[in-house]
Amino acid sequence: MTSVDLANEILGLIIDHIDADSLEGRKALSACSCANYALQSMAQPRIFRDVTLSYGSVRKPNMDIVFCEDIGTSGSKFLEVITRTPLIATYVRRLIVRLTNTLDTIRCQEDRLLSETEEISLRLIVPHLTKLQQFSACNFTGLFSWQAIERRTQLLFLNAIPLVQELDLQLFYKLPLSAFHGADNLRSLRVHNYWKQEGILHPAMNKTRLDYLDIKRAYFPLEGLALNFQSSWSPFDITHLRHLRLSDSQFNHSEINEVLVICSRTLETLLLQVDALIHHPPPLHSELSGLQKLHRLMIVTSLDGIMYRPDDLINNWHFGAIFSALPFKDHPAYHPVLQVDIIFEVVDKLSLETNFPLLPWAAFGQVLDDDLMLGYIKNVNFLIKQRSYHGAQRIQSDDIKSTLWGMLDHYESLKTLRMRGILAFGGIDTIIFRS
Repeated sequence: MTSVDLANEILGLIIDHIDADSLEGRKALSACSCANYALQSMAQPRIFRDVTLSYGSVRKPNMDIVFCEDIGTSGSKFLEVITRTPLIATYVRRLIVRLTNTLDTIRCQEDRLLSETEEISLRLIVPHLTKLQQFSACNFTGLFSWQAIERRTQLLFLNAIPLVQELDLQLFYKLPLSAFHGADNLRSLRVHNYWKQEGILHPAMNKTRLDYLDIKRAYFPLEGLALNFQSSWSPFDITHLRHLRLSDSQFNHSEINEVLVICSRTLETLLLQVDALIHHPPPLHSELSGLQKLHRLMIVTSLDGIMYRPDDLINNWHFGAIFSALPFKDHPAYHPVLQVDIIFEVVDKLSLETNFPLLPWAAFGQVLDDDLMLGYIKNVNFLIKQRSYHGAQRIQSDDIKSTLWGMLDHYESLKTLRMRGILAFGGIDTIIFRS
């Protein structure tokens, strides 16, 4: 190896350790790219590995929603980049389409380019991304009904689906199943819901086997989900699923159980995002006992509103029901295998300090203080996630530690578990759940 090769290898190692997702990291990579050709060839693949394109959205007089771009959006700028340097398009592995507020057509200036035209940049960019692996669509202000999206605008997303292995379309609700036929490369799917559209459906000839599934239904209960996946017209096979995330505002126990039965032989990671307070929940069935390969369980719940119904806490404390239905009750483990993360979502410090003590911690301690439980669980990690910082002071890590441990140590069983290292504190905004 020559000195030049060695120097380039060292530079490559340095660049590989720069965090391309942070603002400082991207600035550092951009500076490296401008230094010389060798550094440029190393830095550019990192800079353009993940690309975010921004577009506006416009509601037309016929109520169809189209996307638009102008001097304030970034799609046309990136199109200029890959037109000038086509090699950059081959660096892109993940494409994120980010939408801004929906405007009325009256407010849409004449110089805006709309997605129903051939010239909008997204339609021209995607065919050049020959090594694209992930495609995502997001919006800070809410969701879009798929039926409200103009037909040619829908094609911008439908044409990208067969190209990628990971797809996130949680921006839309009521996505038709027909959108996913032919998505043979797909392994990871994030959607807001999973709907059977009206009309005649043909059986799926070849089902795509998913490894990761994230179903989020903030506005719709989980009803009919398992049936949809088991039907002949479903394009997906989830019998070999390894990672599952279910978000349901009503926490439909029976529906969740039916989904878990389908993938029980292979499921390794399960995340449930549910409400802390459930009025008269149905019993959790024993199907959870089939999750023999489960090694990570995450439960995300909101603390907001607990102070208004404190009498319901014990009866509606769902964590105990989940733990009591896990497989170790019937099949004790030879060594601890399960990592449990419990994530509490709060708005601000006041919400944390007010609502956290209201949780039935004594009952939770009784659930954990069990020989079979302790023989199966490696540790329980508490995490606090602050949902919004608008008008609220950001919660600091020290605030959480003082609130959390000061309160948990009031209960002898929880204090003992903490001293043994079973209970741990994970921090803020540390939810990581990717395939």
